[in-house]
Amino acid sequence: DLGIQVNATLAIIPYHPYLVGSYLHKRPDKYKLELQNAPSFMKKYPSVFGLNLPPLERYNCKIVEEVKLDGHSVAHLSMIPKVAGQNDIQRIELYFDRSNGTVPRFDTYYRQVHLFLVIHWNEEQGNWVYRRVNADFIFPSVTATFDCKYSNYKFNQNLSDEVFRK
Repeated sequence: DLGIQVNATLAIIPYHPYLVGSYLHKRPDKYKLELQNAPSFMKKYPSVFGLNLPPLERYNCKIVEEVKLDGHSVAHLSMIPKVAGQNDIQRIELYFDRSNGTVPRFDTYYRQVHLFLVIHWNEEQGNWVYRRVNADFIFPSVTATFDCKYSNYKFNQNLSDEVFRK
């Protein structure tokens, strides 16, 4: 289950809904976001609500440095598209915690959009899951922050692939 406080400014108009819904995940290529009363631009960027790692074979990756985030040693990776201009992505800055396989920070630079995620994780029933995700979007005419809270995890529900057909 997912609860999202949205704080956005669309041009000069403030927009502050509280959205609820579900995020279903089976594997990295099988996930679905089900939100009530969500604007269309939120549906275009589901990676805000559940990490959707880019296909690594499309990027030149390098480890920039080892840094500390929230007391954990993490690898800072810089990812540049092998083919310029694919998906409008200019570069991705990803932080990877090798001790538990989580990504506590994910920063994507598009041509005209910047998406910045800070992800707080919890271990539940041996699985590392989101507790909270803070996201900032910067569009040419829209800025938005999202504070997403995750709860009521249910594991091993044997979800059918049909659930994820779009």
